[in-house]
Amino acid sequence: MRASEQLPREFIDSELAKIPGRRVGKPEDIAGVVAMLLSEDGRWINGQVCHVNGGALMR
Repeated sequence: MRASEQLPREFIDSELAKIPGRRVGKPEDIAGVVAMLLSEDGRWINGQVCHVNGGALMR
C-alpha cells in the first residue's frame, strides 16, 4: 500500500492542486530518470540534484 492511499482524500486533493502535474507520482515516473543517470548517458552528470516531482518545485 502506498502512503498516498493512507492519507485523507481532502489532503491529497489540496496537495495535487498545488502542483502542475496534478497527480500523485508513481515509481515509474522516477525510474526513467534513475535509468538514465545509471546509463552511459548520465556518465557526465554528478553532484546534481534532480527534482522529479511533477513540477512541485516550480511553485
